[in-house]
Amino acid sequence: MFLSIHPDDIYTVLACGIVKSINENVKIFFINHADHVPSYGATVADIWYQISLYGSEIDKKRNIKGMVTFLGIPINKSDEYFFKKINYPKADENNIFLTAASSNKYKPCSKESIFQLLIKIVNTYKNSTVFVIGPSLLKNHWWWTLFLRYHNEIKFHKSLPYEDYLNFTKRADFYIDSHPAPGGTAFVEQFLQGVPCIGLKTGFYGYTPLELIKSNSIDEAIDMLNNPPSELKIKKLQKYIFEVHGFSNVKLRFISSVYGGMKSFNPMVKYSDNIVTNKKTNLSLGFLSLSIKLIKFILMPLDRKK
Repeated sequence: MFLSIHPDDIYTVLACGIVKSINENVKIFFINHADHVPSYGATVADIWYQISLYGSEIDKKRNIKGMVTFLGIPINKSDEYFFKKINYPKADENNIFLTAASSNKYKPCSKESIFQLLIKIVNTYKNSTVFVIGPSLLKNHWWWTLFLRYHNEIKFHKSLPYEDYLNFTKRADFYIDSHPAPGGTAFVEQFLQGVPCIGLKTGFYGYTPLELIKSNSIDEAIDMLNNPPSELKIKKLQKYIFEVHGFSNVKLRFISSVYGGMKSFNPMVKYSDNIVTNKKTNLSLGFLSLSIKLIKFILMPLDRKK
């Protein structure tokens, strides 16, 4: 049985626990796509799939009984697509910058926010425009000051039709990853289609090798816009990205675990020192621990042998 469920979906987990108590041969393969939050799925998983370095650290607190293996987030493109030539020009005064993600990924957290980076960009590169797609100005009050002061330079769209979004990405000169929570595959997908990317390191880390290009500070990010990475560094990044996100590689790891019981290791561990950051998040591990104890108590009768 393969699960990729919402982390709060306790009903499905309970149902799986009941099924396993009836038939011990049933195996649960749990793809933990929301690895930054507590999940009851850890209590029933025979194979637990990881997608990030951050998730692997959280997993050490989950008391997982099943086999833990790395899967990664797949990008459904051909192998050749990952190695197309990418140009990384120097920023100038008439650029279009784009950032897009769900609104909650921009909410300031632990003194971290994207606001000062956006302000620095529009003040440094005159006549440039930053498009922010995802936040709702009506609901997300933390954007109000930025909107009032920079409404000519920073444009907001709560959502866009898919075709319009694609047109925006084609027009963009640079893509900025969301912060303080990263934007999943959007960041690396923009890079692969040839849009130069920048970002700030965050407490949620290790979802893509492209995080190697992220900066520790706003000044570092601006410096990279003025001094783009070399062609050699770009090619190395493409190789790393293919290792982690290449559809053929993710498929191989998945099939090997399902049919061969083989465990895969996260390739990003090799260069994790350049991705891991000391920036903190507000994830409550106390709540995580409490959640695990609660669900184990609920499922305790299911584990008894008849």
